[in-house]
Amino acid sequence: MPKASYLIIFLLFLLQFIYYPIGVSHFETPKIYTAEFCIFLLALLFLFTQKKINLVNFQKKSIICFSLLIVITFIDLVFFRTSISFFGNSFRLQGIFLLWMLLLFAFLTANISVKNQLHTWFLVSVLFLQLIFTLVLQGQGSRLVGTIGEPNALAANIVFLWPFLYFQQQKVAWKVVSILIACVVIFLSGSRSGMLAIGIQLFFIFLTTRIHIPLKKTLLVCLFLILCTYLLPSVDTTGPYENRMDVWQSAIRAGFAQPIIGSGFGNIQYALITAAKTFPNNLGLSFVDSSHNIFLDWFVQGGSIGIGVFLYLLYQSFLFFIQKKDVLHIVLLLGLISVLSFNPASIVTLVALWWLIGQGTLKNKKINEAI
Repeated sequence: MPKASYLIIFLLFLLQFIYYPIGVSHFETPKIYTAEFCIFLLALLFLFTQKKINLVNFQKKSIICFSLLIVITFIDLVFFRTSISFFGNSFRLQGIFLLWMLLLFAFLTANISVKNQLHTWFLVSVLFLQLIFTLVLQGQGSRLVGTIGEPNALAANIVFLWPFLYFQQQKVAWKVVSILIACVVIFLSGSRSGMLAIGIQLFFIFLTTRIHIPLKKTLLVCLFLILCTYLLPSVDTTGPYENRMDVWQSAIRAGFAQPIIGSGFGNIQYALITAAKTFPNNLGLSFVDSSHNIFLDWFVQGGSIGIGVFLYLLYQSFLFFIQKKDVLHIVLLLGLISVLSFNPASIVTLVALWWLIGQGTLKNKKINEAI
């Protein structure tokens, strides 16, 4: 499906540059609409080029997980429906509909390879272009936002991009270029979570490719380090607004208020506001519509079932990549998990994350082609 591969490349590498004065956020809103439209086009291509949908080509346990998530969203629409549950609030538009589209994207792209379409100069151009926009576009104070519109989201985007060029080329010069551009953009964004993420990625690359420690052992070490970083917000208590410890405590309380099936996808804003009123904190009247941690987001919205399914999909992805000795995909997933442990996810990062989940959980194990 050559046309489909170009759409996938657009979503993974070029969606970041979409900007149009529409909606509340001129950066995020047009990207979401564009992503949903492209996924719809992918679905049409899939329907018109595939004679039938053969689920045998997909891993059955993952199909069950995806189906379970869809069932949960329908339950949410019946029992937990609010004015923002389907499309999400006007700032993020991350409701049930977007989750459906991301699940569909992972399903449609699981067995499509885009390896042959990714050329070195394309990857270099994408990185340099984002660097230029980061330098040119006005940021938030001293922190720059590039074409993503938010410093931490910009860092998350770069964390996903730079490893492609690093692993694409054997020449040391290109590897250095990829790392330098990533470090410069992340430094300009002022994102500490981005610095942490690229540090974890480089550490993993060093241990596996230079010291030749087995992938599984290195992955466990890196995941442990990421877990240790969860202690950092307890040290940084300087922020008067949206202090992460207060937000995380609100999310934990909201999650345990509906521990089985959650408060409903898209309803996290209401759940956090309600939970924040139950204990003393510094949030005040500030607007909070994310737990600033992707795992807490899933716990609040999907309960123990939702977070259980999400963790299983990540586990299966890492396991599959280890079996394939796919260092690139492990590095990509580690980076995204690191940065999403402390920040809300933009649509650019969500598309990248669910593409990785599709590659790791739905991909036919008999197919050796990988990006």
